[in-house]
Amino acid sequence: MQFHFSFLVTALVLGVVTALYEKSQVISSLTPEQIREVLQTNGFGSERIEGKDNILRIIISGMRGSLIIGQASLQFYAAASKVGSEDQMLRAVNLWNLEKRFSRSYVDRDGDPVLELDLDLHGGVTYERVEDFLTTVTKSLLAWTMHMSNTPR
Repeated sequence: MQFHFSFLVTALVLGVVTALYEKSQVISSLTPEQIREVLQTNGFGSERIEGKDNILRIIISGMRGSLIIGQASLQFYAAASKVGSEDQMLRAVNLWNLEKRFSRSYVDRDGDPVLELDLDLHGGVTYERVEDFLTTVTKSLLAWTMHMSNTPR
């Protein structure tokens, strides 16, 4: 009985150590499958966009966004409906860019406000950094949505 118990504890410890090693392993590229696994592990649902293997659609607190997987980068993209007049929207976007770091906002060709965040994988990052990027994406999207909806009309 003692042997089975110590074997079980050893297997459990090795499993935890392996999981921690994998999270701290340095990577310089990600596949859509790896991103889906990280998303799922962190409670995000995702779906592929037909015909676009490098783009995953995700939903964060009811808001839709996309993760675009590049050779050595990961980009989050979300667009919203027009808010207020063009001047009001431009002021809101400029204020966002003035006050915030790690993201950018702009008005696209259709006149819709957009939020983007990038994660550069050149030189390598850990899976923990990818998870942190997703946390930053979530916080930024929620704050940006609130910021844009509070634009004076």
